[in-house]
Amino acid sequence: MSNEQNDQIMQAIKELHAQVNEGFAKVDKRFEDVDQRFEKIDERFDQMQEEMNARFEEVDHRFDQMQEDMDEGFSKMKDGMALLAEKNFENEKDIYRFKKVIGQQ
Repeated sequence: MSNEQNDQIMQAIKELHAQVNEGFAKVDKRFEDVDQRFEKIDERFDQMQEEMNARFEEVDHRFDQMQEDMDEGFSKMKDGMALLAEKNFENEKDIYRFKKVIGQQ
């Protein structure tokens, strides 16, 4: 091979090398762009997760409060029913005494 052919081959290799480097630079840029997109999406998911956790905590707090209110209401209702039963029992005893006094028992 002559020097001229060697120079042409070297020139072609240099051009091919430059094109390959340019192509890799473009691919690297695309990957960086995609990576930035994924980072933004990841940030959005993190934010959504934080918001959802806050909402779930709020709902849990509401359920806890409802449970406390219901427990308190049931306790009051139980006390009221016990009082009514006691009064009813006392009334039954009084009715029995009256019937006994008037001779119906």
